[in-house]
Amino acid sequence: MSPNEKIDAATAARELTLALLFLNRFREKVGPNSWTPWRAWKGFDFDTLDKLVEAGLISSSRTAKSVSLTDEGLAEAQRLLDKFGIADWPKLEGKV
Repeated sequence: MSPNEKIDAATAARELTLALLFLNRFREKVGPNSWTPWRAWKGFDFDTLDKLVEAGLISSSRTAKSVSLTDEGLAEAQRLLDKFGIADWPKLEGKV
């Protein structure tokens, strides 16, 4: 993409929301050596989150306050961080 080329707002919202979900990810310990999948709080536009669910990048339920990042979503989020020149948190870098 050239510097003067723009993407549409809906695509940008989806990409940036996924990148922000990735940057705000967390896990919870559920056993001695067991952790939940990577999760993030869903304080984002629900239509955008629904599009990410439809694309298979996150999973969510209407009652949960957080979403799970799928393996595909983790990989796509890392690609987007590279695309936008964003570094991951040092303490989480490489942990997916």
